[in-house]
Amino acid sequence: MISMDTVATQRTALMLLIVIWVLTLLATACVVIRLCVRKYMHICGLDDCIIGLSMVSGIGLSFAVAATLSIHHGYGQHYKELNSEQASKALMWNVISLLLGTFVCALTKLAVAAHLDRIWGRVLSLSSRNLMWILTGMAPLFALVTIIIFITECKPLNALWAPAMVEAGQATCRDVSTLILFATFNGGEEYSP
Repeated sequence: MISMDTVATQRTALMLLIVIWVLTLLATACVVIRLCVRKYMHICGLDDCIIGLSMVSGIGLSFAVAATLSIHHGYGQHYKELNSEQASKALMWNVISLLLGTFVCALTKLAVAAHLDRIWGRVLSLSSRNLMWILTGMAPLFALVTIIIFITECKPLNALWAPAMVEAGQATCRDVSTLILFATFNGGEEYSP
């Protein structure tokens, strides 16, 4: 007999998939329409290229695919309900989706800066424009450093999604405090005005 917790978890997973894919497809449609209009009007700019790179090229879509695979393999269910292979696959795809999501957030900040530069480029002084690009350019740099710190956290890499390897002494992981501090800084930088 299926427990009520299992049914609730399956409903939650289904709802999460619906939200992920509806929002991803809606965002992709908006970006494609924007790119088509810009191309038709012959006013494509750097901001359009960056948005196209982050969404249409597949990075944004890859995030949704990785999140879907993570949920398919059991992410969101109670850990004790999964066998070790299911838990490992779910964590692996979750790690991949987190890394892709981190990079997409950084790319969109660059697109916003390019758009602002196009709008205000003639009004802002050169030093203001340079400052905007330097500060915004730090977002992908911080994201990249966060990703590097994360993927080098454990040796071998697959110990990130197979905690049994660490428990069995087959892998070693650093203290997570460095990752937590830098990811918190990166997260704060992502949501700063």
